[in-house]
Amino acid sequence: MYGGHITDDWDRRLCITYLEEYMQPDLVDGELLFAPSFPAPPNTDYAGYHTYIDETMPSESPYLYGLHPNAEIGFLTSRSEKIFRTVFEMQPRD
Repeated sequence: MYGGHITDDWDRRLCITYLEEYMQPDLVDGELLFAPSFPAPPNTDYAGYHTYIDETMPSESPYLYGLHPNAEIGFLTSRSEKIFRTVFEMQPRD
């Protein structure tokens, strides 16, 4: 499933699996955790969801995606190399 489009039977199977896992009565009636320390928000309005995300949600980390914490080091290293390369390429050439 790419970009939210269901294009074949495998996409349909994946979508059904996610829906069965996450769309449960606990989502609205109880406390559903998407991952450790990653709770689903309570029922509220649009502004309430923004407030909840800003104040309650944990910071994004590799642990939330089931990755080793060192995965972030590789990501940040490659990102900083790209930024420095871009800045270097923008320098005037005499």
